[in-house]
Amino acid sequence: MITSNVYLVDDDPAIRDSLTWLLEAAGVNLISFSGADHFLKQVDITQPGCVLLDICMPQMTGVELQEQLLRNDNVLSIIFLSGHADVPTASKIFKNGAFDLLEKPVDVGELLRVLQSARQASVEKFSWLEKYHQLKEALDSLTGREKQILMLVLEGHPNKVIADRLYLALRTVEIHRHKMMKKMGSDSPVQLAHMLSKYVDLKEIRL
Repeated sequence: MITSNVYLVDDDPAIRDSLTWLLEAAGVNLISFSGADHFLKQVDITQPGCVLLDICMPQMTGVELQEQLLRNDNVLSIIFLSGHADVPTASKIFKNGAFDLLEKPVDVGELLRVLQSARQASVEKFSWLEKYHQLKEALDSLTGREKQILMLVLEGHPNKVIADRLYLALRTVEIHRHKMMKKMGSDSPVQLAHMLSKYVDLKEIRL
């Protein structure tokens, strides 16, 4: 089972204390940080979780931290907390993929509902990226000939047609196709096509 942590980044110690108390009373373990730098140094953003993020902070604002996370393999769901978010700021954070924006003081019931959805979304993103990287690694392991056969298999061509297209013996195509399917971890062309269409842009495959 994949677990997900909940973090809080807020420079106000009163907010950190109150949210820690409220969430722990609801059974949620909250790990809090007074600023973005401490958070970035200590948290593995490639693992699933959720961060409650204050918009207005000294040194690095919540918006700037979000932009920093976007440049890395971040899977954390970001919930912004603010007492005075203007429309341009709200528009910017949602354009950058914020999960939600909650006004201070935060309603605990609403926060718990949003946290549940945000943590689930993070787990799903983590799982998707994990499968994506697995498929990319598998694709990179294919030989040039195996990639050619992969593309023709995805177009629905049988081995005989593939052999004619590539000027190869039928047995040679069968061997390359078997190796390709094994590397891709697929049992059938339909399964392979479904898997790749879900995770990989076929334009990325270099023959």
